[in-house]
Amino acid sequence: MRMIINTKIIYILSALISVVFLSACNHTVSQVSKHQLWVFGTVVEINVWSDNPANTQQAVDEISRTFNAMHHQWHAWKPGRLSDINLALRAGQPIELTNEELEF
Repeated sequence: MRMIINTKIIYILSALISVVFLSACNHTVSQVSKHQLWVFGTVVEINVWSDNPANTQQAVDEISRTFNAMHHQWHAWKPGRLSDINLALRAGQPIELTNEELEF
């Protein structure tokens, strides 16, 4: 399961970096907005370059929702998807994976 978490985080971070990089290529950018989230037991820093604060906040809110959903589903010791999979494996029972989980 650790591979699923790491791969998913890498995909999301790669997408975020791409968005930030492409935003930096825009010559009309007027400000940088810095945000911090607490997920996965660590501080995640998000820097967004944009000339539209409303869009910036919307993007940060979406990133926060996505990270928090992942954090709750894949938490190492609290109930969630990861614990469901581990319990089934420990009991020797099959468990059906979602399409998203099958990608990894």
